[in-house]
Amino acid sequence: MVSVLTSQALQENLSAADRKEFLKKLELLREAAENSSKNRFSMALRAYRNAITSDAAAHDLYLKCIEKANFTDEKKSSQDFRDWKRMHKEKQDTPEFRRALQHQLNWLLLSIEASVNPDDIQSLAIKALSKIDAIMDDYEVLKDHRGLLNQDVLSSVYAKAYDINGLEAKDWPLSPLKISEIYDKVVMPPLRNTTSVSRLRGAWKKRIEHEGLIRKNWGKVPSSSRVGMKKDVVSPEFLKWKANDYPELLWKKEMECYKAGDEKQSSTNMLGHLSEYMSHKQSLRWTKEFQDLMSGGVEVEIEEEGD
Repeated sequence: MVSVLTSQALQENLSAADRKEFLKKLELLREAAENSSKNRFSMALRAYRNAITSDAAAHDLYLKCIEKANFTDEKKSSQDFRDWKRMHKEKQDTPEFRRALQHQLNWLLLSIEASVNPDDIQSLAIKALSKIDAIMDDYEVLKDHRGLLNQDVLSSVYAKAYDINGLEAKDWPLSPLKISEIYDKVVMPPLRNTTSVSRLRGAWKKRIEHEGLIRKNWGKVPSSSRVGMKKDVVSPEFLKWKANDYPELLWKKEMECYKAGDEKQSSTNMLGHLSEYMSHKQSLRWTKEFQDLMSGGVEVEIEEEGD
């Protein structure tokens, strides 16, 4: 009983002055944390911008980030890092790997911009497509490093070393090879209206081109014993995409353009699509969707005439 009473006697409630003092100290800690975050963020931006100037610069920063994130921060010895660096040089350090790093770093910088200016969607979309085009142009040197470019850039060693992996970029795809997401979340939304239908059509054309190039250029090609034949062989992945997904994307394009206001042209295109791809496994669904669009318009006209 005595111990319980003693324990209760030691309990104290905070006074108004105590609360005020705690809030004051909390505000100082918050300001210190914000300043630290801003300084770290500024340092990261400077380093990234300097490093995207060349493949070599991107690789130099990569080595520094590896040393910090995987060795210094993990309390590993400098000898451990030198051993890793030697093995990296022997097995991984190639011009192709360096080019992939530069592309990854470019997307990380754009992702940071998206987190800072999320409402500047039109500018972000233009820059995103430019970076995808650059990757497509480099497909031959990048084909063995597709995994690196599929990686979430905020989980990259660049982000880890500068402790910005907690950065938030809402609705922003964090890999430059997430083609569908980039178009669905960044490129298409501001174009789905009557004043931008022609640009919406252009964006769909570009999307289909990019999705096809990914599979055509990086799909696994069957081996061939005939000299000079392999370069002419198209990957099964691309052929499957061309037969199944390509017609579906064409249909989605026309459906979106119809809903955005281009009803007559889209209707004509959809009718031609149904005729061309009559044997496609989705043709019955497409027919039903087209009927719904057309009957919907007829029902509205009948109601108006009866008023």
